[in-house]
Amino acid sequence: MELAQVRGMLKLPIEQDLHFRPDKRLSVYAKEARSAGRIQA
Repeated sequence: MELAQVRGMLKLPIEQDLHFRPDKRLSVYAKEARSAGRIQA
């Protein structure tokens, strides 16, 4: 599936956040998302 086809909970397309600067490893973000049941910004 292409990212352009992915829709969120409100059926809106996802966007790239050009200002996002990570402060932890991707595995930590993934673990937090699994625990919360969603990606939190």
